[in-house]
Amino acid sequence: MLQGRSKSKLTINIDNKTIEKTNRNYSERLNVQALKQNNFDSNLFKVPKIHSFAKHGFVMEYIDGKNFVEFFENSNVQEIYNAYEIFNQYFSSFSTEDQLINNQLIKKLNLLNKKSKYKKIIKNILKIVENNNISVPIGTCHGDLTFSNMVFKNEKIYLVDFLDSFIDSKIIDLIKIRQDTAFFWSLEVNKISSRKTEMVLKKLDEILYKKHKNTINSLEYKVLEIVNYLRIEPYLSDKKEADRLNIIIKFLIANIKT
Repeated sequence: MLQGRSKSKLTINIDNKTIEKTNRNYSERLNVQALKQNNFDSNLFKVPKIHSFAKHGFVMEYIDGKNFVEFFENSNVQEIYNAYEIFNQYFSSFSTEDQLINNQLIKKLNLLNKKSKYKKIIKNILKIVENNNISVPIGTCHGDLTFSNMVFKNEKIYLVDFLDSFIDSKIIDLIKIRQDTAFFWSLEVNKISSRKTEMVLKKLDEILYKKHKNTINSLEYKVLEIVNYLRIEPYLSDKKEADRLNIIIKFLIANIKT
């Protein structure tokens, strides 16, 4: 696993092959996230088993694997394409049950607006939400499906750090994974330079865009994508990250049409 921003404490027990995740200020949300992880059902991804709930977190199975940069840097073409196929299959179908999410979006945007420097952009997005019916397919998702939250081992991809997102939709997972394939965010925040990894991520983005072009160009997707990056703002650690986020948000807002 790579750098996270929740400030949770991770304690690895090599002998028991477990890892304890705790956060005194975040314990209730950690429990919700652990339940989401425990209930995640997929024949494509693996999930570390939750062993127990601790006072301020939980204990789960420790997977001693590779992070995404280690995997992509040291894998052959076939191994990389096998990983592509896993993601391709995961996004091959969305739930057929659509749900209006205008109220959830308005609530989230007003909450973000309290401490955001992007007040004008938030105001514009609120107008879009108020003037359009925003509906998305509701269903099981990870919530923070970035490459920082994946462990690669024995041709399997393990998902960790599930997020109790304000809505559960596979569109959120598509937005989060393209946070890395389109904008290399996990490389940026972990200050990693890897030309091969960038090439692998770019190719995956081409595959995802070709297959989900209509979804990615929809108003629903674009609104949620901007909200996604606005949610990152409170967790920025330095000016370089802030500048990068600013470029992304301005690019996205310039390309949204109503």
